[in-house]
Amino acid sequence: MTVTNVSIQPHNGPSGINGWLILPLIGLLFAPFHYLLRFFSHVITYLTNNIWVTMIELDVSKGQQIFISVTIVVYSLILLLTAVISTILIFHFFKKKRTLPKNMILYYIATAACKIVFGFALFTYQIYYME
Repeated sequence: MTVTNVSIQPHNGPSGINGWLILPLIGLLFAPFHYLLRFFSHVITYLTNNIWVTMIELDVSKGQQIFISVTIVVYSLILLLTAVISTILIFHFFKKKRTLPKNMILYYIATAACKIVFGFALFTYQIYYME
């Protein structure tokens, strides 16, 4: 009878992406494309729709012009930043970084907060300036 030596590798952590982890992965893989598509569609819309000429022709006050301009610029920058952050999270996901769960929670909270803030800004604008 022969005895073979089988070396057993110690299991030092997760070995693959299984179960529910596939759902956040799918969301992360599509997120950069989604945010970049939204960025370019908004930028093209704002640059070609003559929104600036329309504001001047309609005699929009300087306060409203500044509010609209700042909102457009900040929203565009947040879309780009979100695309970059989601790309970084994809790399952390595949490298199995231990900080990924905390970063994902912060990412989800930040995107939800931005949606609430911009929704509130749009709501406020419609109430006060669209009379």
